[in-house]
Amino acid sequence: MHLAVCGGRTGLCDATRPASGSDLLRYLRRVNFTASMTMRITV
Repeated sequence: MHLAVCGGRTGLCDATRPASGSDLLRYLRRVNFTASMTMRITV
C-alpha cells in the first residue's frame, strides 16, 4: 500500500494520513503469508 500510494517515499504521505479502513482492507486481502518448510520454531 505504501509503495502504491506514496511512491516509496520514506514515512507516511498525505494520502495515507489517516489510512481509511476500506483502503487498508483492500490491500490486506491481497497479502499472501507463506513460510518456508525449513522454518523451525523452538521453545
